[in-house]
Amino acid sequence: MGKRGNHDAGSKARVTLEAAKGERTMSELAAAYGVHPTMIHQWKKALLDGAADIFERGGKKVAEVDEDTVRALHAKSRPSHRTTQGERSPTRLERADRS
Repeated sequence: MGKRGNHDAGSKARVTLEAAKGERTMSELAAAYGVHPTMIHQWKKALLDGAADIFERGGKKVAEVDEDTVRALHAKSRPSHRTTQGERSPTRLERADRS
């Protein structure tokens, strides 16, 4: 059993582009780069499936944002200094002065 390797994006791209050219077999590429042929097939498939997206959006993904969700998240993340009656809650120093 071989050691599981982490491959950076640059090496994946290099192997995948060479596989897409078709000048060498998957077995030859696997032996040359020390990667299992199945991984090369998966990377090649991902490259070919995602290639059209690069040209459709100019290389940038457009985020789909729901404005109501953003407002709700901002309301939750902002610390509120007001109580339910609309008054400001006391600061730490103000609470210490009362003691």
